[in-house]
Amino acid sequence: MRTFASSPSLAKELESGSAWGETSSSKYEDDISLTSNERPEIGRTRKIIRFFTSLHPYFKLLVLMLLAIADALYLFGFLEKFKAYEGLARQVEDAHSVDPTTNSQANTVLYVMRALIDYKKNLWMTVGAMSVCVATSAYSILLQHNKTTSQLVVFAVAFVDFFSFLCIPVLLLTRLIVASHLHMHIPSALLAAQNLVNPTQFMNELKCSITTREALPLCSSEMIGSILPIKILEFLLVVCVLAAAYLALAQVIMWCIRHFFPPSTKFAQPPASTNSLIPPTPSQIKARELYNALPLINSV
Repeated sequence: MRTFASSPSLAKELESGSAWGETSSSKYEDDISLTSNERPEIGRTRKIIRFFTSLHPYFKLLVLMLLAIADALYLFGFLEKFKAYEGLARQVEDAHSVDPTTNSQANTVLYVMRALIDYKKNLWMTVGAMSVCVATSAYSILLQHNKTTSQLVVFAVAFVDFFSFLCIPVLLLTRLIVASHLHMHIPSALLAAQNLVNPTQFMNELKCSITTREALPLCSSEMIGSILPIKILEFLLVVCVLAAAYLALAQVIMWCIRHFFPPSTKFAQPPASTNSLIPPTPSQIKARELYNALPLINSV
């Protein structure tokens, strides 16, 4: 009897209750913090809000695709017209250096040239901001499925992503102002250039005419047509502003959900024990009897 009672492995097994199939409730207690036991209506509302706020990177990619398509449709035509007008402005600049009396007309031509340079710089800066925004958006989508990433990395990527996207409406507003000035001054600049130099090379490159001729389009219309239209720029600007507001609102809502409305566990109830529904087996009954007899055995 002493030998039986002195068996540490059997005594430990009996004391733990594993001999008759009892299970510990610690697993359930550990899982309470991982399980959201909210009222059904609260859980559904939370899921709907999180679904709409989680769509912001995809919506941003859609806006960026729209911007890329609009710029690509007018990019190559603008670069061709820019190159032709750059040669014409160089001729005017050389003629102005020889004859300073043409100051007012030359300034009009050179002013349009500087505006075209600003438009071109703005175009490439917009493309750069879009590229950064696409890269950070794709990386943010990957981070959503990676729970081991440091919060500092997530915050840095989100900051760069939002800042780069916020630069796009600012650049579009600047381009809208420059495009408005170009629409007003291009016709007068071409007429001034025709009075100062021979614009034959410029007209041959663009296959147009500065003055009205049959079967040839106006060079001013060709150049204005290569610039993104004012209406499209205004539309893209409004879309970008609304997208930026949606992104900021989505981040605020997600932050408020995490900090002010965490998953509640006050409605959690421990699961009903299944051991009371299953009758014990003969071996479990014998093990329980032996466990109850342990104090008597040790006292012998």
